[in-house]
Amino acid sequence: MKYAIIIADGGADFPIDALDGKTPWTAPVAKKTLDYYRGLSEGDKAAIFTKTFPTGRLQLLMGALPPDDAGGAYNDVVQEILRRVQRAGALESAKSSGLADESAMAHTQATFMEAKNRAAAQATEVCFL
Repeated sequence: MKYAIIIADGGADFPIDALDGKTPWTAPVAKKTLDYYRGLSEGDKAAIFTKTFPTGRLQLLMGALPPDDAGGAYNDVVQEILRRVQRAGALESAKSSGLADESAMAHTQATFMEAKNRAAAQATEVCFL
């Protein structure tokens, strides 16, 4: 007796294999990976992002996801990953400016906004006689 095993494109690929660079990105693998990502805890999502973003693998994942899916069924997870990308960029920029962490960023921003608002208030002072 002979047997045939049929595995659909991406059907045998575990999502982490693609994130580790062991499997090429295809639309089915990207969707499967994002489905897997959705089910993770916040801590696990952060750990995967921290591990894979610097390698460029998340960018490859996003490139493999069809635009209709990125703006449709997977929009929530795409937006979440993009927020992480934006936050990572802001933290990197802050560190290069000598700010150690988010607290230092918040303090610097608050000081800037207070000075800006004081200047605006002084420029619009009205004297009543």
